[in-house]
Amino acid sequence: MPVRRRLMLILLVLATALITYLWRAQVLLLVRLLLGGGTVAYLFYPVSQWFQKKFRIGRVLSILCSFLCAALVVSAAALLLLPPLVRQMRDIISAAPAFFGSVRSQFQSFNASLSGLGLSRLSLPELNLDRMISSLPPLLGGTASFAGSIVSAFTEWTLSFMLGYYILRDRERVLLRLELLVPSAFRKTALCIVSDVHREITSFLRGQLLISLIVAGLSAFALMLAGVRSFLALGLIVGLFNMIPYFGPLLGAVPAVLMALSQGLPTALLAAFSLFAVQQLDSIFISPRIMGALTGLHPGTVLLAITLGSSLSGILGMLLAIPSALAVRAIFRVLAARKAAV
Repeated sequence: MPVRRRLMLILLVLATALITYLWRAQVLLLVRLLLGGGTVAYLFYPVSQWFQKKFRIGRVLSILCSFLCAALVVSAAALLLLPPLVRQMRDIISAAPAFFGSVRSQFQSFNASLSGLGLSRLSLPELNLDRMISSLPPLLGGTASFAGSIVSAFTEWTLSFMLGYYILRDRERVLLRLELLVPSAFRKTALCIVSDVHREITSFLRGQLLISLIVAGLSAFALMLAGVRSFLALGLIVGLFNMIPYFGPLLGAVPAVLMALSQGLPTALLAAFSLFAVQQLDSIFISPRIMGALTGLHPGTVLLAITLGSSLSGILGMLLAIPSALAVRAIFRVLAARKAAV
């Protein structure tokens, strides 16, 4: 590379780093919008293609139809599920004082047993629910700030959908511009990487979402049979956490068992057994039939990916750990194949 071109590249990198540092909030907003728009385009592309081929309509109309169908599905789900979900979440919150009171009384009985044996008593941290509830308004920063956050989030979501619409409408031009950004020497390799990553992640997400929906429905039904209140909300929580390998079923079962424990120990044991039966059904029949050996990731790699994702972004990082690991594996596989071919 010529010295002048190398110097210009270094200056461009330094200028980009300086702009990113000085206007990092604006840069982060731009990155979020681009990621949101790209995600919307990625998710709605198959639906818009189906409308375009099935009804022989134009691209713009097919995109609008896909957006309209998604809005109708979300609205119908909200009308059907939101009232019982809100009611059941209210039940969970109202049952919290009774649950903590039960735990405290059992802990006091345990301390009494320790004192009878001549052992030191254990201390339980104080939990004042009234103080926690009264501190919520200052924590939210006032009604105006909370409303402003809602408006800001809604605006960002709207802009992401608008950007996704334009990406879908002009996808050939957008893809061509992105392709031209890659140096010609690496363009073929980059296209192979994008294709491989797309195939891996799409197959995984479709299978995992279907499994999570089935597990959520089975868990809600099992908790209903066990007599657990708020079974619908708790079943959805179990289904969501089921997307996390190994740790997910345990994390998802904790709220359900705690809620059942507030109704008594027999209900909690029955709920735990029901969720255990659902997880066994999932691991033996559901997941193997839907996913098979789709990921092919080593268990050690899965554990490391989940741990790293958890340290970076908590629960969200754990949910994105496996797709990220699949993408990294696809990249290395393509690079290794290219190197072997040379």
